Amino acid sequence: MDTRDQVDLFTITSGSLPDSAAVLAFRSSEGISRLYQYEVLLTIPSADAAEFDPEAAVLGRATLLVMKHDSTV
Repeated sequence: MDTRDQVDLFTITSGSLPDSAAVLAFRSSEGISRLYQYEVLLTIPSADAAEFDPEAAVLGRATLLVMKHDSTV
């Protein structure tokens, strides 16, 4: 398979993250009378790291998109 044709199965978008942020892993939990909780492990290229504000990212809103293997949502 040509790597140029590969699509990330998990992507994240947020005004607090650079467009180059990539999802390495995530986990979630839920419970009765508890809010959903997500932990997302990201990688950010060093070229974008200088302008990245971790505190803003932790407190900010984000969208985690999960794609199917056929590139549909």
